[in-house]
Amino acid sequence: MQEKLTTLGYRVILAIMISLIIITGLAGVIRVKTKVIPATDMSHTTVERVMKSAPSVNGLYYLFVLDEAGGVIPQTTKMRVPHNLEGLQKLLETLLKWEKAQDSHVVTFIPQNVSIINMYINGDVLFIDFSEEFQFNTWGSQGYIGQLEQILRTVASVSMVRYLQIHINGERIDFLHEGVYIGRPIDLWAYKEK
Repeated sequence: MQEKLTTLGYRVILAIMISLIIITGLAGVIRVKTKVIPATDMSHTTVERVMKSAPSVNGLYYLFVLDEAGGVIPQTTKMRVPHNLEGLQKLLETLLKWEKAQDSHVVTFIPQNVSIINMYINGDVLFIDFSEEFQFNTWGSQGYIGQLEQILRTVASVSMVRYLQIHINGERIDFLHEGVYIGRPIDLWAYKEK
């Protein structure tokens, strides 16, 4: 009798586990079906509404303050942007177009007239293609490090992915400057604000 109860108990537990697996599996299918809308079923206005409905986040773009002792202190500026590629591009373009006020000690190390040629995500990597001006920095070696840090920290503040690969004029280059390696994707998590 005890053996029959034990066998029955195992069957009940097995049936419950199988039921949970099936329910969990169906829930995943249902969730995927409710989130994915085939492109053929979407009108132009639906696409615009989905893009506009992206949640907003406080993006940060990074500048530097030159102190009286010649040191450099990072300074952040908040900007509310949609949490998508469009919002990231808006944040980066604000940084790229930033101009120093005459009496200000706030500076950017990003060269003038830099523009974004292209930006896209492939897997867990964000690719940003900058114009050729990005590789000519008048601040010297520290300027190249500073400009790269500004870009990395700004992108990390709102990034949807973990890595950033920088291209210049459509080409992947190994070094932005001597000792400033950008030949492979850079881990953005190391640059996130804590």
